[in-house]
Amino acid sequence: MKRRIWEETWSSFFTTPFTVELLEKALYKLVFPQVKESHTLPPAVYIAHILLAMWRSHFHFMFNEQPFLPSIVIAHARSLLLTSFREKLVRDGMSPFPIPHFNLP
Repeated sequence: MKRRIWEETWSSFFTTPFTVELLEKALYKLVFPQVKESHTLPPAVYIAHILLAMWRSHFHFMFNEQPFLPSIVIAHARSLLLTSFREKLVRDGMSPFPIPHFNLP
């Protein structure tokens, strides 16, 4: 189940295909894969948010009897990454929200 989470999120964020060896290098040796061009956060942030989403879901499974579902974990990881991306925009002096569109009379 957790492998499915890693495979799906890995293919979304990194240029290299998922392998257990690459995951081990990222987790144990801090040798991270290259992030896709469309993503601007450091690779460690992606790995950390995926781990955090898995840990939170595991915690809720153990203590709150909520099911551990890969789809929920993946959605939570994406939400965490969106928050980090918005924080990066603010640090870079840009608005994290689009300019409002309105019509002039």
